[in-house]
Amino acid sequence: MRKDYTEKTMTLAEQRKTFELEAKFHNENINDIARVVALNEQINQYDQVDWNGLSETDPVLWQKLFSQRALLERQRNQMVQEVTHKKQLRTSEMQQEIARQIEASDTVLKREIKEWSPDLKAKLSNYATNKLGFSADEFSGASADPRQMKMLYFAHIGEQMLAKQANRPRAVTPAKPVTNLTAKGAKVTRDPTQMSIS
Repeated sequence: MRKDYTEKTMTLAEQRKTFELEAKFHNENINDIARVVALNEQINQYDQVDWNGLSETDPVLWQKLFSQRALLERQRNQMVQEVTHKKQLRTSEMQQEIARQIEASDTVLKREIKEWSPDLKAKLSNYATNKLGFSADEFSGASADPRQMKMLYFAHIGEQMLAKQANRPRAVTPAKPVTNLTAKGAKVTRDPTQMSIS
């Protein structure tokens, strides 16, 4: 249950982060995207024209419409290239930001976990992917957050301790024999009827 909960929490956090970044990109570039959509609609209207029939009946109009369609297609392709370029820049910036977050996370973890090292991080990566079912991307997202890495670290240590306890032979202490008490030799110095209630 803990594994499923952790997986779902990490996946949800990653999806939310991706969605927020995509939404931010679309909000910043909404005009360009809308223009691409509008240009596609205009090109689709030109695609409804019977080009062969028009070239035979009115070659001048055919030339004019064909030129307009070609112009729209060039504009659309240019806009698509611009949007694609902006998206690539955004992706590059996101990767750089994640790298900065991972570096900052490593700094915090070196300060708070005395044995922190690249080897320990690799062990935690194997533990997260092999034992807990994280994907490489999910672990990458987790490594940018020192809280999640500490959680993985403590889970890893806890599992190791439980495994050691399960494998350790238990020392069996021999049972001591029960001592029997007898009333021999016990003398009553007072008569019980003469004793007070307290």
